[in-house]
Amino acid sequence: MTMMRRLTIIAAAVLIPFATMSPARAEEDGPKIDHAWARATPGAARTAAAYFRIESPTDDRLIGLASPVAGKAELHTHLDENGVMQMRVVEGGLAVPAGRKIELKPGGLLHVMLMDLKQPLKAGDSFPLTLTFEKAGARDTTVKVERLGAMGLMDDADIGRRSFTLIDQDGGTATDAQFLGKWLLVYFGYTHCPDACPLTLSNMAEALDRLHASKREQVQPIFVTIDPERDTPAVMKDYVSAFEGVDIVGLTGTQEQVSAAEAAYQVYAERHEQDGGDYTMDHSSVIYIMGPDGRFVAIVSGLVQPERIAERLAQLVH
Repeated sequence: MTMMRRLTIIAAAVLIPFATMSPARAEEDGPKIDHAWARATPGAARTAAAYFRIESPTDDRLIGLASPVAGKAELHTHLDENGVMQMRVVEGGLAVPAGRKIELKPGGLLHVMLMDLKQPLKAGDSFPLTLTFEKAGARDTTVKVERLGAMGLMDDADIGRRSFTLIDQDGGTATDAQFLGKWLLVYFGYTHCPDACPLTLSNMAEALDRLHASKREQVQPIFVTIDPERDTPAVMKDYVSAFEGVDIVGLTGTQEQVSAAEAAYQVYAERHEQDGGDYTMDHSSVIYIMGPDGRFVAIVSGLVQPERIAERLAQLVH
């Protein structure tokens, strides 16, 4: 079983079979949809992806999608089969638990696939999207079209630009300002992650090992937990020290501090309870490359081969 398939299975905890929609009328305090956006498409493109956030005061589930700009709109997931990325329709609805914010975003496990586009999506335009919920009924939202390379409604230049304060693996205070002057490889994950996180940190370590010493010393890898409840400074120190030959800084903090860092980097992270009181974390698995001035430069997948990460760094670091 591949890593991405395991992640998809974990994500399936929030997916439940479609059911016939309740005839009850939507309540005013039903699900709220915001931050709806999509990327612009080339003129010949027939498909696009849309993203948004949902939050509901009561349990509900998303059971249908529709937009006049597309012949069909479906909830999709993706998986990696032997290095081949595949998108598959989710044969079920999306559970929306009361009080829990759910976000569909690039790098996450779910997105809306818009198929048979009737016209190209152009940056600056917008279009309607209807989400149908089992209890609340149909809810309309407006999807803003961003440029092709956008990561969300926050401009790419804002990634990592909001100040945050965390705690390092030695128990000291760590802020974004203290890393100025270094190229950063920033990855968000958690120590209980069985596959993606240890693989990504291993890839980062090997990529740095491939760099010339003069370039390697300019790059600082950083691992930020999305699970501060379990990832204490001591746990983070033990974890990052296991990656020999590379000085990874491990950062944790209070839930509020970690949430602020996630927001600064537009990170998707969602907790899923399991039987017996345990839980897992779904999360985006990307490496943020930040310049010495603290500005966002690029994103690479945490699952790509180390040589590709090294090649990108070699092009950037001088």
